[in-house]
Amino acid sequence: MSKKISLLLARGGVAVGAVAASASSFAAGLDVTAATTAITASETPIQNVGMAVFAVLVLVATVKWLRRVL
Repeated sequence: MSKKISLLLARGGVAVGAVAASASSFAAGLDVTAATTAITASETPIQNVGMAVFAVLVLVATVKWLRRVL
């Protein structure tokens, strides 16, 4: 039983090593600067939308609170 397990581990180790080596060679040629620039450029509009949604939620909570008080 242990011979079978050691044989499977040995074969699996070779396969994992080959997959890792091929994946690193494909990743070396990948240029992500355009995606990074696009994400950075869209940061400000996303923050503006988030602040607008937060302001609406605060406004709704304030109106509910004022209606309850009056």
